[in-house]
Amino acid sequence: MTPLLGQFSKVTPDSAKELAQTKYCAKDSAFSQAVNTVKWRVPKDIAQCMAVFVEVLEALVEGMYWQETLVAPTNYLNPFLQNRVVNVSTCWRQTHGNWHRVAAQMMKKLMYFFGRINELTEPTLTDAQKEAAWDGFQKVPASFVAFMNTLKTMKAADQVNLCRVFKLAKESAASGQPTTWQVMPMLDAAGVNTMITDLVQKNDPLVEPAPAFSSDVKDPTGICSYKLEDAKVTEVTGLSNLRMEDLVVDGSYDEQSTFDDTAIKLQLGLRTCPVDLTVKASANFKQDAGKVWDPCIGVTWGVTTQLDVTFRVASTVAWAKASFGKLFSGSDGALSAGIDTVDIEFTKVHLAQLDISNFPGEEGIRKAVNGLLETRLRDELEKILENKLKDIIQNAISNGVSSVGSKIQMPSGDSGRRLYTCQAFDGSYMVSPARSLLQLPHALLLILVAWFLC
Repeated sequence: MTPLLGQFSKVTPDSAKELAQTKYCAKDSAFSQAVNTVKWRVPKDIAQCMAVFVEVLEALVEGMYWQETLVAPTNYLNPFLQNRVVNVSTCWRQTHGNWHRVAAQMMKKLMYFFGRINELTEPTLTDAQKEAAWDGFQKVPASFVAFMNTLKTMKAADQVNLCRVFKLAKESAASGQPTTWQVMPMLDAAGVNTMITDLVQKNDPLVEPAPAFSSDVKDPTGICSYKLEDAKVTEVTGLSNLRMEDLVVDGSYDEQSTFDDTAIKLQLGLRTCPVDLTVKASANFKQDAGKVWDPCIGVTWGVTTQLDVTFRVASTVAWAKASFGKLFSGSDGALSAGIDTVDIEFTKVHLAQLDISNFPGEEGIRKAVNGLLETRLRDELEKILENKLKDIIQNAISNGVSSVGSKIQMPSGDSGRRLYTCQAFDGSYMVSPARSLLQLPHALLLILVAWFLC
């Protein structure tokens, strides 16, 4: 028992809290006085400093795992000892030996961190430096998640699969190259783009994407009654050609943050290039039977048609939120994501004309049927695309949020965004690269000038 803890017969959460209050939190304590005399420095790159600091903590917890007695539950190493996965003649699989190796690596990382203090921090920052310090904003919650995942190991050491650990170690040794991993940031532009692209390709073609509808058709002659029945879009192809023209991620502290639950909210804006779709549709065109003396014979024509459509996602605003209080407490809902708007713009809708003949007033009826079908199918298609793209984008950002803090291999920088220069486009930007997404008025972010080329 150390002198500091000697006053307690057993360390419990309550005794630890009392110790913190009496020895550390009291304003007149030696610890508080020492802290108050420190000349604090401000990080110039918050995400980078967090990443370096978390690396040190990860090494500490990993070392505690190999120490054999400092993490829980008791006997967590037993399955691996019994199956001779560890503590065999191979040196690097000796458990306690790895405790010393990892502790040495931790000290190396710590010395590296201390040696870079002057490089990573400044006594004070200008407003421009403060803004630049948050350039890697989406990486900050990732570091917090990685930190919490590491801490969970201290109470769930039995969930570490040493077979997988050693397999990766052997593969790395055999390759002669160190395995490089990146911590998955929150709403990474490259990652979200890749996930959206993959999900879009999996949904091409869309088959029977919406329920059928019916509608009356006004007969210009006033002689018979006509209806479109069981009209529906049967297939939409070409969605896999969707390409991102602009994709921007930015963020800020959540305005609803409280002292007890600080949160940040990232926003994602995207716009696509125009894409050509082929839309197949079918319907039953029905003429009701009339009186004995009129020419309405009561027949039904089964018709199929095709639309050639060009559309683009004019703008989309999605978001992801990280609540640090919930992260630290392990509560549900610490990370969340959603969509505010998806605006779709049609630049061409062309319906192949239906050939309906051999009844009175056929030219007028043909125009009425084609006009109604084109209008209704366009409306139905807009709903189909909006709902499907909302699902795809929601799945993409939800999958992205669920992997925040995970260590994965992924492209760095903007190389993975795969943005395209659209043909016949005026070259304007959805969001100016020189301005923050959240500095723009909200209405300007949601409303873009639309044009129709029909």
